[in-house]
Amino acid sequence: MRKVIEKKAYDTDTARLIIVLPCPHARHDFKWNETRGYQSPRGAYFLAGKGGASSRWAKATPRGSIAGAGIEVIAKD
Repeated sequence: MRKVIEKKAYDTDTARLIIVLPCPHARHDFKWNETRGYQSPRGAYFLAGKGGASSRWAKATPRGSIAGAGIEVIAKD
């Protein structure tokens, strides 16, 4: 997965996987998500993942939320 945020590219194919965050929800649950933490080659940290309509990766639509995926930049701490 690749995304440009504030003119910086974040790519899971070139970044180093540093953590896989556990999810207590079953895959069929709207809260289910698959989230992984990465460090880019230049040292930036980010999360990448996908999930159900009630997860952090959900996408808003005029008719409600749907499953989604994305990348989110985070601080080291």
